[in-house]
Amino acid sequence: MAATGVVESADGDDWRYVATLEDVAIEKGEPYTVIAVSGDFSTPLMADQIIYLDQKNASQDGKVVFDGFGNGFIPKNYGGGKVYVSGKGLANPRYIGDIPAHGFGYSGTISSYSGIADLPVVTLTAAGQAPITATVTGSAGSFNFSFSAIPVGQYTLQISQNQHGTWTEQVNITTNSTNISKVLRRLGDLNGDNYVNIADLVRVNNYILGKATLDDYQKICGDVNSDNLINIGDVVLINRFILGKITAFN
Repeated sequence: MAATGVVESADGDDWRYVATLEDVAIEKGEPYTVIAVSGDFSTPLMADQIIYLDQKNASQDGKVVFDGFGNGFIPKNYGGGKVYVSGKGLANPRYIGDIPAHGFGYSGTISSYSGIADLPVVTLTAAGQAPITATVTGSAGSFNFSFSAIPVGQYTLQISQNQHGTWTEQVNITTNSTNISKVLRRLGDLNGDNYVNIADLVRVNNYILGKATLDDYQKICGDVNSDNLINIGDVVLINRFILGKITAFN
């Protein structure tokens, strides 16, 4: 038995995968099933494991050729896969080779308060998976971040920085590279002017009294004591910050 493994080549914006299985047990002209799965072949095979399924007739020289091409084919979410052949004369599915994982770039810029030297931390997290952390460069409130080879899918994007409100949103990584821009506000800065002053104190107080509304990110920035509430505790801390009695929010 001989298998070429999976040969990969770029074809425009798509990837092409070709592999050949040659075996004395393969009968010329007979139909064989070519299947690609995420993970390893198992019995029973779960439907969501199957990323490619087709039937190929064996050639006259006893080969089954697998030829996958295009975004509609493989790899599912560009996470890679394994290719097998099954059919007449093959007692078990025969492994041909691995399809490499591919992903897409996701990058952007972050603006924040220039008085904080710490780099932001940017992560993408898929459900049930460990966070993927971006490369971040820059200084003085102007930063760039980048991810490479991110598989297609739904992720939670989180951008955090010391003494800033953490930004969180759901993003969809597609088959195109993406560039975005985000602005982080200082804790206590509800109006986005890069200062924590009496205007912010009044806004928080009015929210507590039911005289003003805050959007979700304003609530995060106004919750300076990180207890997931906007209350008198935040008013006290913001007031102390304005008076210079504290220089940061813990």
